[in-house]
Amino acid sequence: MFKKIIVGCFILAFLGLTGCANLNNVDIYPDLTKTDNLITKGESTAQDVREIFGAPTFIRTTKTDGKTVYGYSIDANRLFTNFGANLGKSFATFGFGAQKYPRTVKEVYFKFNEGKVEDIKYIGYAYVQLKRFKWWREAFQILTEEYKSSKIYSIKEIYQMYAQKLAKQRGVDVNQIPEDDLHEEIAGIGNYQNICIDGCVKVFNDLVDIVDEKPEPQSYDSTKASLIFKQSK
Repeated sequence: MFKKIIVGCFILAFLGLTGCANLNNVDIYPDLTKTDNLITKGESTAQDVREIFGAPTFIRTTKTDGKTVYGYSIDANRLFTNFGANLGKSFATFGFGAQKYPRTVKEVYFKFNEGKVEDIKYIGYAYVQLKRFKWWREAFQILTEEYKSSKIYSIKEIYQMYAQKLAKQRGVDVNQIPEDDLHEEIAGIGNYQNICIDGCVKVFNDLVDIVDEKPEPQSYDSTKASLIFKQSK
């Protein structure tokens, strides 16, 4: 019983600090490759989208043409993957060692025209989140072709990908990337909602205006979520 209480308190504290409490359930993750088969451009409505994805992370309008955009930030927060290691590290270092969490965040945006889906865009990120007196991020990177898949990255994979990114930028072999460069704090990254908004601006190449930053749940939200979400392993 005592162990369950500790785990429960830790999870609640973590969700509160990272702002993930109103994202899709952290225990499930979608295969976004199915989206284009389930949502039909020119036919599907906002309700069709919400039946699968639930309430949006935000609703905004594009600056140029004033069209509505539903933004979804889906965070594969594999809390339990490193919970034991982090808890052990905390005890071993009397709470002074940095705790690490792998984060895979994938975002999908639906742009509407006269109530029907006009366009669907995607973007994704992978990074390592750390905590020692404060929260910070390392190895933050935009995903390329992996942004649609249900792939969830481990801490090791995220650092490896980041090393390859730096090596490509510098025109050197990946073995020449200093370890310290992988652990530089990445500044200027906001919370999950700011990241989602920034992604929306990137994929549509347009600024967006606020409509609703916390859309109210509807009775039909996520009623068909099983079509695209699956339990993470």
